[in-house]
Amino acid sequence: MPTRRPQRIEYPDSGGPPVGESEAHGRAFFDTAWCLGMRFAEDPEVYVWGNLLLYYEEGNPDARVCPDLFLVSGVPKNPPRRSYKLWEEKKAPLLVIEFTSERTREEDLGLKKDLYERLGVKEYFLFDPLGEHLEPRLQGYKRVKGRFKSLAPDADGSLKSRITGLILQADGEGLRLRDGESGDPLLWPREVLEVAKMTLDGLEDLQEKSHAALATLDDLEQRAKDVEVRAKAAEERLLALDQELATLRKEPVN
Repeated sequence: MPTRRPQRIEYPDSGGPPVGESEAHGRAFFDTAWCLGMRFAEDPEVYVWGNLLLYYEEGNPDARVCPDLFLVSGVPKNPPRRSYKLWEEKKAPLLVIEFTSERTREEDLGLKKDLYERLGVKEYFLFDPLGEHLEPRLQGYKRVKGRFKSLAPDADGSLKSRITGLILQADGEGLRLRDGESGDPLLWPREVLEVAKMTLDGLEDLQEKSHAALATLDDLEQRAKDVEVRAKAAEERLLALDQELATLRKEPVN
């Protein structure tokens, strides 16, 4: 009797039809993902991504979760992943950020929070871009003795991530990340473009001033040449006059 091959288990890359969110949620996610990714861009062993299915039980495709944004340390950035399988990577996310909406509030505070705690996530942050579904709109948890404990916010509502060394702070509808030591903000993509444009405008202005200075220098050089020509002509005229005067002195007087 032929040996029956074990059935191959499929782990889909998508969890079904996409669910729409507000523009504020999309922008907050994109800006935060950009900043967090750029912060660790030079570290080949830190993986930052979001909206990627994370499977946490081998052989059970239903055991999955889709974090909005997560960070893992100790796994390579490449090659690009179609999904994140915990038994293959052998590293659970250290940090997860969820951008909470009316649709996701209960899950973010309930099932997802419990699951992330069970998977070993060290820090869990929730941010409500519109400020309509969480109070306060930025919340955080850290892992203490295997359980999540609420992080106490600073007076301005900001929270410190010990995993990343960053400060998280609500900024309008966005989630601002700041350097934990200097306090300097990590620029959002549009802010990077604005700085680049200002730099380019400054370079163009400097170029225009350089061109003007060169034109002035050329004009001064031309004037100097004109003065030199005139001086030489005057010198030649004086020599001619001297010769005429010497000739007159030599002529006899009648």
